[in-house]
Amino acid sequence: MKQSRIKEKGQTSFKAFAYAFSILSIVLLLFPLGWAISSSLKDPISLYQFPPKWIPEQPQVVTIAVDYSDSEMSDQQALEQDGLKAMWFSWKRNQNEAIGEMRAIGMRDGRVLYEMKMRAFEFNAGRSFVLPTEVFTDQMMKTKYALIKERGYSHVTWHGQDSKAVYEPKQGAVSSTKDHLSAKIDAFLRSSSFLEGDVRTVSQSGEWIRLFDNYLAIFKESTLTSKSATILNSFMNSVFVVVLSIFSQLLLGGTAAYAISKLIGKRWSNWWTLFFVATIMIPEVAIIVPLYLVIGELGLTNNLWGVILPHTSWGIVIYMFKGFFDQIPDEMLQAARIDGANEWRIFSSMIVKLSIPIFTVISIMTFMAVWNEFLWPLIVLRDESLYTFTLYITNEASRPRAAGTGQSTMAMLLLAAIPLMVVFAACQRLIERGVSWSSGVKG
Repeated sequence: MKQSRIKEKGQTSFKAFAYAFSILSIVLLLFPLGWAISSSLKDPISLYQFPPKWIPEQPQVVTIAVDYSDSEMSDQQALEQDGLKAMWFSWKRNQNEAIGEMRAIGMRDGRVLYEMKMRAFEFNAGRSFVLPTEVFTDQMMKTKYALIKERGYSHVTWHGQDSKAVYEPKQGAVSSTKDHLSAKIDAFLRSSSFLEGDVRTVSQSGEWIRLFDNYLAIFKESTLTSKSATILNSFMNSVFVVVLSIFSQLLLGGTAAYAISKLIGKRWSNWWTLFFVATIMIPEVAIIVPLYLVIGELGLTNNLWGVILPHTSWGIVIYMFKGFFDQIPDEMLQAARIDGANEWRIFSSMIVKLSIPIFTVISIMTFMAVWNEFLWPLIVLRDESLYTFTLYITNEASRPRAAGTGQSTMAMLLLAAIPLMVVFAACQRLIERGVSWSSGVKG
């Protein structure tokens, strides 16, 4: 006999509403993340287009082929300068076009003399140094030639006069007569007088791999601009601050909570708990000035230890530890004392093992707060080489440049969010157990 299931009135509609609301909430929560990913893959031109587009356009690679068969020029430096003029002057004239990469190939009698390439972030980084104006002269390139090679704004491969390499246009390249961008560059070069060689072809093709150049750019920034601070350096500074902050929270907060929960009387335990709960109610901004004065007296300004010191033990951490330790039966600890274990042995061998969930929750809570912190490092640190990751990102986003910084900022923000997402996803089960206090030992 088939059993019929009793359904409450309105159960179906409630379930449909709950699923719809959950899906809508997930979409709204993921919307900023999706837009950040999309923006991090765009070029400075398409980033500010209206109406905005979710899917980035395929970056275009422009290739300029210059023939020196009718030229007597043979000096390597002069030939390289000629190729650099073809790339830099053309890109400067068309700087509002969405170009992902530009290449120049010099040849003589079909043999390749040199190959050059320059990506968008390299051009944007060097534009104000190499071509501050739109006056294109031979002397300008002779003056900037050494700077271009020193900082790596353009990459040059010299094959030489005895080269056996033969230039073969890339399959699928669009002819300059059929494409608007190639036609503009072709017309500009043929009407100019600064090139010694003859422009043979100007072609272009799309390359999806160039979408990820914004991520490469943030790692090349220090080389291109000769800065002492780098993204890797700031990342390691944040790791150093976070690791030591977590260690101090677990050690000092855990031992203090153990003492309040298990080593002193209930009356004093309640008073100390009330004291630490009261510290939670004090806004961080209210103690910024006295805290800075203390750090200054200790000589820890412009020092990573000055960032770490206020994070050694928080009142909320001690309160959460105590709440978990209270669930552990005192009989277990008494048995350990009878067996001759001292308090440190009990804490390290028993309490820690029984309290893994709450230790995980505290670690992740500290990690998220310290990793994302901005105000306190901004106040304490002065040297850019000591900047934490969030401070570095803000500093780079506010730095004046020739091109927009929106796409690079989005790329750095996504990189900063990856550790948070990885840690939270890996420890989700332990977080749920620790917050619900469900893993305490039952007596």
